[in-house]
Amino acid sequence: MIIIKCNNYVILFNTQAAKARADEAAAAEAEQRAALEEVQAQERARDAKTEELKRKSEDESLGLVARQRAKNELAQHLAEDPLPLRKSKITLEAATKKAEKARIVRFFNCVRIGFLARF
Repeated sequence: MIIIKCNNYVILFNTQAAKARADEAAAAEAEQRAALEEVQAQERARDAKTEELKRKSEDESLGLVARQRAKNELAQHLAEDPLPLRKSKITLEAATKKAEKARIVRFFNCVRIGFLARF
């Protein structure tokens, strides 16, 4: 328990509960960072494959069959459903909301746990 005196007020804080809320907020933020890294990695992989197929389809040093195969693969790649990427983005959005909620709860928890009394 911490006691703070300020401007005719005494504020009592339960440090154990505040530490628990801070730990929850830190875990939520770590989950958010991990989800963001996963989304970025998947986007980089998709972009790299797209660029490679574009390069192959426009490379004049390759034969006609290889270029056409690359064009077909590029069309298939662009048309396919990026389910893992969409799932990762949804996970990132949920983690962001959870982290924001943890930050808000941590702030209001300190206010709610703290007992404010005028003396």
